[in-house]
Amino acid sequence: MLFAVPNGGHRNATEAAIMKAEGVTAGVADVILLVARNGYNSLCIEFKAEKGRQTDLQKEWASEAEKHGNKYVICRNFDDFRAQITDYLR
Repeated sequence: MLFAVPNGGHRNATEAAIMKAEGVTAGVADVILLVARNGYNSLCIEFKAEKGRQTDLQKEWASEAEKHGNKYVICRNFDDFRAQITDYLR
């Protein structure tokens, strides 16, 4: 129930148009865990480099995700990711 969202990266115009038609949405978290725990519907994880910042679209998506009962976190390294997953699944 853990999956990556293929939103990032560079694509040619045709591939980008196909993905947009399939429902790719800018700002969506990088990884989603579709398991309900502790009052949340899912865990949404955004990966950022140590000094990386969210885009405005990512901030908007995070706010909407949280408004609808999902937990949203930012992980900056594998240890953050492991800790967030472990804590969420407890």
